[in-house]
Amino acid sequence: MRGKLATWAKAHLKRADNLAGLCHFLASPFGAPLRSDGLLWIKAALEAPNAAIGFHRNGSGDALVDLILTILQNDVAAMRKRVDARTALLDIAAALASAGRPDALTIQDRLRAALMSQ
Repeated sequence: MRGKLATWAKAHLKRADNLAGLCHFLASPFGAPLRSDGLLWIKAALEAPNAAIGFHRNGSGDALVDLILTILQNDVAAMRKRVDARTALLDIAAALASAGRPDALTIQDRLRAALMSQ
């Protein structure tokens, strides 16, 4: 399933509604095993040339925030162990902040506190 979802993510995460759907899936118990990889797919989509994903349309920003909060509640230990996923998570939170999300700075602070403490 991981390979098929990775292929789908490369092709379809350019649309905000698909980003929101993936975030909702990853935040669910069924998507939990794929969260770390999902963060890498999301980061790649945000950094793609000509990426124009808006965080205010189709609930994509809210879905990303929900995913980050789910990770803060359930996956901090896994994020500490997997540097690439942790970096992607921090970069995604930074993208939310640069897009002007009012809750993004607080989320960044919570992430740094949770991920950098032992």
